[in-house]
Amino acid sequence: MAMPTNQEIVQAAEEIERVLGPLKAREAAPVDVKELCKVYNSIKDSLNALLPVIAVISTYGAPIAAGLKVLMPIADALCPTK
Repeated sequence: MAMPTNQEIVQAAEEIERVLGPLKAREAAPVDVKELCKVYNSIKDSLNALLPVIAVISTYGAPIAAGLKVLMPIADALCPTK
């Protein structure tokens, strides 16, 4: 996967923050799978675009990117796009 441009990195990060920002303020609650899938599907493209950037972050980036690469196909299988 090619490294995204700086503009693409910023856009992807802003999209993830836009979607996840309100969720950070909520208290821990039982997981609503439909809501989780809705959130995942809305940030999947941005997260995928950021994987090459995450992978080059010193010390922890490569293992985090590897973990996401394992988890994303599982989420794809569990979360229908429609």
